[in-house]
Amino acid sequence: MKILVLGHRGMAGHMIYEYLNTQTNFEILTADEILGYKFDVIKNLEEIRTKLHEQPVNYIINCIGLLKKKCNENPINAIIINSLLPYQLVRIADEIDAHVIHLSTDCYMDDDIYGRSKRAGEINYNNHLTIRTSIIGPEIKKGGEGLFEWFMRQEGEINGYTNVMWDGITTLELAKFIVYYIASDNKLYGIRNLRSSQKISKYDLLNLLNVIYGKNIKINRFAEVVADKTEKNDFVEYKIPPYDQMIKEMFDYQHSRFKCL
Repeated sequence: MKILVLGHRGMAGHMIYEYLNTQTNFEILTADEILGYKFDVIKNLEEIRTKLHEQPVNYIINCIGLLKKKCNENPINAIIINSLLPYQLVRIADEIDAHVIHLSTDCYMDDDIYGRSKRAGEINYNNHLTIRTSIIGPEIKKGGEGLFEWFMRQEGEINGYTNVMWDGITTLELAKFIVYYIASDNKLYGIRNLRSSQKISKYDLLNLLNVIYGKNIKINRFAEVVADKTEKNDFVEYKIPPYDQMIKEMFDYQHSRFKCL
């Protein structure tokens, strides 16, 4: 099974790339490896298409995406990368009889450039999958924008939102799901939600991180912000573990694989 992971340096992509490489029945490729130089998604997509016709893969996992800040800075690139790229990948995949797994977001209904561009890029075809989810996990780059990296930089005292509810998963759990999905005989296609059956407040989530990662930060309850983007999970046969287990597994994996803590 040959799998191309696009965006292997990002928050989701690097974890998926690392974890899939632990599976002996997978051959994991990056765009850099295929091209022999650093891939630029805007400039080099046609070169990737040519290479994939010469050396086809079975799956293309698209972890490339611009987040809110970059979308606001460059709306044109937001459209090219978040909206158009997934359809270009479907075209390539159809030409080589491959499947696309595309990562979307729980912010797909937000009325900003990020939300609109991600919503426009959700592919809804047979043989291809868009995963709507929200993720938390470590990042390679310094000063990462995600909640995990933000929390790991904090000291002393912070606020935790008691009325902001979350049903996302760790990036490690997302990688495990992708392994499960590829091996599954009864696949769901189209636009699908991958969510925990639990709800957890951002306050409680930060407290789990605080305990498991040994941060010893004082987290104040903050109730003034209210939000709930939780949705029903479509992958009911895949058992997502409780949050304390998910976070502990991510902690253990980081120690065993990356030695970064």
